[in-house]
Amino acid sequence: MWELRKMQARSGVKKYGPFSLLMLLVVLLLIYCGFIYAIAPQKYLVVEAPKENQYLYSIPVESSDYFEMTYTHSVTKQTVQGLFIITELGEIKPHSTTFDSFGPGLPELDGSLEYEITDGKFVVYHDDEPREEISLFVSPLTGDRLYLHGQKYDLTSHFEKPILLRIYITAK
Repeated sequence: MWELRKMQARSGVKKYGPFSLLMLLVVLLLIYCGFIYAIAPQKYLVVEAPKENQYLYSIPVESSDYFEMTYTHSVTKQTVQGLFIITELGEIKPHSTTFDSFGPGLPELDGSLEYEITDGKFVVYHDDEPREEISLFVSPLTGDRLYLHGQKYDLTSHFEKPILLRIYITAK
């Protein structure tokens, strides 16, 4: 056995231990993950007016990104804000709604929803399942806006009347 090791040392043949094999596996895993990431399709948040057959926005997004939507409530004239999270599967998960006065269409604080009061505003947290899309009517009177990656996207000045919008995630 001793002679074999001496011969391997003279001939340049090296024996690799478990640590070397582990390092090789880690390197191969990193290369594989980089390859998968490189070929993964880019996700986009799409805002469209389906009845008008018009796309308003297509914005690149990543999983776990979030976006906010705000509007002026038609009755209370107060700003309402909704926060949504983009899931790993490319779905939209409602996270919370923030408002400072009650009105039609706003969550009721009847004890069935978790909420807190922050800076005089109600923040209601949702436990809704993620969904494939959000459909909503927007109007120039309510000034609906979408905020994503620090950018503001106007949702209401594209049309003179209330319009149905569809918001969803797609991969290209």
